[in-house]
Amino acid sequence: MTPPRRRALPTLLGALALIALASPAGAQHRSILAEVGHLFGDTDRTTYRLGVAGTVRDFPAAGVLSVVGMTGSVRETLVGLGYDLQFGRGLVYFTGGVSAGVAIAGGDFGTWASGAAGFGVLLPLTPRLALQAEGKLRLLTGGRDGGQELAAGLRWHLPRKANPLDPVRR
Repeated sequence: MTPPRRRALPTLLGALALIALASPAGAQHRSILAEVGHLFGDTDRTTYRLGVAGTVRDFPAAGVLSVVGMTGSVRETLVGLGYDLQFGRGLVYFTGGVSAGVAIAGGDFGTWASGAAGFGVLLPLTPRLALQAEGKLRLLTGGRDGGQELAAGLRWHLPRKANPLDPVRR
């Protein structure tokens, strides 16, 4: 039988592949997001997020499905899945979401969950590429401390596919 630690990497890679192929239901515009941040608290952590975002036309919100990870000064790594909603169009937006997954500390495994809320800024660099910055208050479960999280990343907007149900516009 494969030890649990060796199964963690294929599970993470499988989750990444599913998210890369995911398309949120009804999404009109999709983008890929890569983000790195820092959680400031009693135990500082570096945060990572790789995900797919989808927006629905005429609705001022986006859903972001992502693989999240946190490492820090404690010898514990947090890996899991997250879902965030971003409300607002234009430069500034409100974001809130939840994440949950597996905590790996030495040879021990446990679970964790978190909730976060804050604000973000999306700055277009090119028609397909944007710089994203977010500031959030993040709470963690399982006796882990939360804190203020600052993150920055890139969002690559994928080409829009035609929807066969949309009327033809002339």
